[in-house]
Amino acid sequence: MNRDTMNTKITKLISDISRKCIDNKINFRLEYAEQVGTSDILCSGYFDEKSLVVATKKKKLQDWLDILIHESCHLDQFVEKSKVWRPGELGLFAIERWIQNKKISLKKAVEAFHNTILLELDCEKRTVKKIKKYRLRFNTDLYIQKANAYLYGYGVSFKKRIWPNRPYERLSIINEMPKRFLKTEEYFNIPHHTLSLYRYSYERNT
Repeated sequence: MNRDTMNTKITKLISDISRKCIDNKINFRLEYAEQVGTSDILCSGYFDEKSLVVATKKKKLQDWLDILIHESCHLDQFVEKSKVWRPGELGLFAIERWIQNKKISLKKAVEAFHNTILLELDCEKRTVKKIKKYRLRFNTDLYIQKANAYLYGYGVSFKKRIWPNRPYERLSIINEMPKRFLKTEEYFNIPHHTLSLYRYSYERNT
């Protein structure tokens, strides 16, 4: 596949996402920044039912396109009213309370983590399908490894009450990840040897 053909496919992808956002009254922005966010939490991209925003200041084109496709799959979940798309208080909002050591029951925290991992795992599987649908020249094995680094991050967050900083960009973690998706509970019940890969996020001077 030559560069012109690849660029045409990427243009079509972005155009289709833009059209879907317009049709559903969603604000769509590609921002030339390293991270984006709506509050104190910054990230590489997000979809929140009102906006789909992606940071594009990355070393490689695939780095931010991966994130764009991922967030567009959250849009798909929302538009399709997928059963895994739940209100924030049953997912990410509850996780934030857990991490910030605010009042939340263990039962509710566990439920929120399971809901969120289920949501993200479905999204990651959709992302791989969309990469293949648009016939993008991406390494899907590598994408799945990065996705697993991200999904295991929720297991880290539950055990250590922290947000691991972009584990999907750390080769020391990515290289240890499987090239297939796992079950929801496998990410939540993170093995000790996998947890140790994230030491940089919960131990000083690591």
